[in-house]
Amino acid sequence: MIPGFVDTYLKLNAEEEKKFLSSARAVARKEKKKVMEIVTSWMEQGIKIGRRQGEQTIILRQLNRRLSAVGVRLQSRIRRLPVEKLEALADVLFDFKETDDLKR
Repeated sequence: MIPGFVDTYLKLNAEEEKKFLSSARAVARKEKKKVMEIVTSWMEQGIKIGRRQGEQTIILRQLNRRLSAVGVRLQSRIRRLPVEKLEALADVLFDFKETDDLKR
């Protein structure tokens, strides 16, 4: 991934690229493992964010269908909910008859 980043953003000349590749190959195995741990944690964070956004989108679509139009304020409040609360909302939203049920 690092060579891809360098290639995309740094635009090295031939000599600089040769030095960079030489240095990159010289990275100790332990350092490579640390880099991979960082990348893995970034990926996990990205997955969590994507999951949360997906849940928000689905819940808002279901609420809009169930209750007609959910106001901007309520949508904003829903977007700020942690994943656990979003999941709880998903479990009960089909029981709602009106917007006041959602507010409660």
